[in-house]
Parts: sequence; C-alpha cells; structure tokens
Amino acid sequence: MGFYNFLTTDTNEYSYNLNICMIDNKGNKWIEYNYECDGVFGGKDIFVLIAEMNGLYSREDGALLYYNKKNNTIFPNLVRYYDESIQWNDILLCTDQNNNNNNYFDESDNDN
Repeated sequence: MGFYNFLTTDTNEYSYNLNICMIDNKGNKWIEYNYECDGVFGGKDIFVLIAEMNGLYSREDGALLYYNKKNNTIFPNLVRYYDESIQWNDILLCTDQNNNNNNYFDESDNDN
C-alpha cells in the first residue's frame, strides 16, 4: 500500500491528520476523521471512486487516470471544512508547491 497525501480542494492544505470530506459528482459524501494517507476516505477508496466517476470500474483504472491526469478526467473534491450545503464542483484543481497540476500529491507508492 502506498502513502497518499492529497491537497484539499477548499484550503489547499495537505490532508494528513485532517478531517476530510470526499465528495463525488453525484452528491455522495464520505467523511474521514484524522486521515492517515491510505487513500481511503470514510471507507471509500479514492482510486475506485475516480474510476467510477469516469465510467470505469477498478482501482487500477482509477490509479491510471490519477497518474495520467488527462484533461477530461474528473476527480472527487476533498474538503477540510464541510457542511451539508457543500456540493461537488468540477473546478480547476489546486496546484501544489511542486507545481503538480492536480490537487493530489502522492508522496510514495512504494512497498519496498
């Protein structure tokens, strides 16, 4: 299993040890308290969700979309400050300090 630290959509902060709400384009929400960088928010794997949001099915499909970062790929929103009124938005993704043009930052996917 890798170590996945993501940037939040609303505050552009790294997600490690934060309470995070993941929102998909259908309005589903998963809340994770004290995120531990395992890629799972409220019991939902983010890579499976990315695949589902883009008409695919497997975790591997989602990981390929994540790493390829094609322009037409949609991603879930990860918000730190959540309330019931927050909805998913297809917005330009945050840019992290390393100039990655995506709101996701993968520190390591190395099991060795």
